Amino acid sequence: MKDLGVLPAAVLFVLSTLVFSTCEAAEYENLELLKSSAVGDEIRSENEVYKIIPNGDVLLARDEEQFVDSASSISWSQHLGSFRLSIDQRPKARSNSSAIPASKYQLAFNPRTGRPAVITGQVITRLVDGANAEAIAVDFGLTLTANFPHLNAAVFQVKYPNTLAQNVALLSADVRVTQAYAEVIENMPTTR
Repeated sequence: MKDLGVLPAAVLFVLSTLVFSTCEAAEYENLELLKSSAVGDEIRSENEVYKIIPNGDVLLARDEEQFVDSASSISWSQHLGSFRLSIDQRPKARSNSSAIPASKYQLAFNPRTGRPAVITGQVITRLVDGANAEAIAVDFGLTLTANFPHLNAAVFQVKYPNTLAQNVALLSADVRVTQAYAEVIENMPTTR
């Protein structure tokens, strides 16, 4: 009879091991899908490098009905804060046309951390003392979304997501800018 008391503990151990192994396998599959889908441009932000996932979509939670409409072709999805990230099974490339894309956000992958990220299309800058952020926006064809003259900082929105890396490089080379990097959201509590 004493051996029967050990059986439930052994069963629990086996079940928990199976559940852990299943979760580990699913995480590995997600990582491999993200890695293999990250075939777009590289975006550098501070000390990190992100690879764009061309067939990825990023929607704000309030745009959830758009996600439901396209859910049949989704091979992967996850929430990142208030963003809904997904990868479409059907390959597509971001257009280089002059049309403004439906979403300013891009899905990316950080190979170092193995996590997805949202590229917002904004460039965060530190400016030299007295630099005019409005003039910089006009010179580069950007939208000034935030200006903090007392901190010598400004945030600019690019018009086309596929020009983000180019705009960061151009701003970094400007004598009025001491630092420029793409805004990337990677570390937020994940829900669901």
